[in-house]
Parts: sequence; structure tokens; C-alpha cells
Amino acid sequence: MRGVNAVARIVVMGGGLIGLATAMMTARQGHHVTVLERDPDPPPATPGAAWDRWERHGVLQFRQPHFLLPPGLRVLDAELPEVAAQLRAAGAAVHYAPDLVPGERAAALTARRPVLEYAMAAAAAGWVDVRRGARVTGLLSARRGLVQVTGVVLADRTELMADLVIDAMGRASALPIWLTHIGAGEMTERAEPAGLSYYSRYFRAAAGAAAPAYGLTAFDGYSVLVTPADAGTWAVTVCAHAGDTALRALRCERNWTRFVGGCQEHARLITGGQPTGGVLTAGGVSDRVRGLVRHGVP
Repeated sequence: MRGVNAVARIVVMGGGLIGLATAMMTARQGHHVTVLERDPDPPPATPGAAWDRWERHGVLQFRQPHFLLPPGLRVLDAELPEVAAQLRAAGAAVHYAPDLVPGERAAALTARRPVLEYAMAAAAAGWVDVRRGARVTGLLSARRGLVQVTGVVLADRTELMADLVIDAMGRASALPIWLTHIGAGEMTERAEPAGLSYYSRYFRAAAGAAAPAYGLTAFDGYSVLVTPADAGTWAVTVCAHAGDTALRALRCERNWTRFVGGCQEHARLITGGQPTGGVLTAGGVSDRVRGLVRHGVP
């Protein structure tokens, strides 16, 4: 959108990290941006409340460990500095992980996902119109040679006209179905299951103590990931093959503690802090690549 002088009406479908970041950056170019997010709960007033009480049922991995890779942090600092400032104020950990970017000692930023979304939502409130509990059910269209999307339809039958509609709804987006319904043809799509299950638990450091550094250890058949987060917290995650049925017993806190504590290197990670909750599980994730061009034609 850079270099476009006219003010455009832009609708962003999806109010997660990508949707809000995209909305803010386009709004700063002078466009009117509306974000539609189907999850109804508004962001809480503090980072702590975001972790304790915020529900985002549309985000499978909402409470799984996250970290912002060095290129992402550079974009935040350059384009959305108030988001980076919110995260640092919330105690997000900045650390250097040369193994994340080969040959580069670059800074990465780590925080729990609800805290990341809290910071993004707090910054977006002053820039864009965010409508939570607004579920898109279809697209509006016109035919000018090719079929063109001209807006969206909501579950309550409200129609929003737009010069540009951006899909930021992630893997579960119904966009391929909606495009077919308006006669735009089928999107190209390739999907690949990740084939992994995650068993995570968060800990909080004692007063005055530091959270452990980022680390990834590969064992025969599984890996253990250590992710520092915000406000003195960190996560320890067992990453296993989704087909390993024996390791599904790690859903039980007692089994998880015995399993991770059986390795001397990782035992200190779970004895050096206070657990902040039980075992968080996730699986069934697939990676998708979608295209709007088929055989060279949009």
C-alpha cells in the first residue's frame, strides 16, 4: 500500500498478532482499517490478567510457548515501537540466540502469547477499529472482468464494503470456500501436517532469581525446548512425534515431572522455579500454503 495517496477502506479478517500488526501499519499510511475478530473477549487491562483470564478459543496454541525471532523484533522496533515498548514494560525477555540465525548474534524477544497479544491489542486501540465477536461468513463481490472482492458479510448479515480485504485468520480460514461461492474459482493449496505434539509447563523464578536461557536438546524420539518468557517465567516443552502414543501420558503432571526430571540437565529447570499451572498440550497442527494464482491467472 506504500505510495498510494487515496484513502482506502480496508477490512482485516482476524485480530491476532498478524492481523493487528498489518492493520496498524496500513492505518499509519492514512487508510481506514477495520479489524474483525470472531473471539468475543476483549483484552484485559494488564499483562498478568491477559495470562490469567483471557480466552482466545480461535488460537490453538494461545498458551503454548512463543518467541519473536530477530527479524520480527527488528520489524517491531522499526514499524511498531510502541508494541515493543509495551512488551519490554511487561518484562519480556530479550536474549541473544546465535543458533536461531546462523552466523548472526541477533536479539530475540520472548513473552507468553497472551502477553504478546495484549501488547499488540493495547497499541492497536488507538489506530484501528477492532470489532471483537464479529464473525465473517462470506464475501461481497463484483465482476469487472475477473471477480473482485468488494467487502465481507458478517454472521448477523451486516455487510461491510471495502477496497481491500486481508485474510489474517490463519490455517483455519474459510477463504477458499468463500471465494468459490462468489465464483472466483478454487485457490491452490498445499498442506503438510507438522506431525508433532507439545507438552508444556510454565514456571516462575523466585524473587531475585533469573529465568534460564533458551535451549533445545534433541533426544532419541523427542526434544526438550526451554523458552524464557516474560516477568521471570519460562516454559519447558517436550516435543514428540504425534504418533507416539506412549508419550501421551505426559498430559499427567506427575508423569511429566518424572519424565523431564529424569534428565539431570533439565531437572534443574523444573526444581528452580514454582509451577504456574498444569501441563498444556497441543497437537494436530498443519502448515498450509495457499495461492491466488492458478496456471498464471488470478
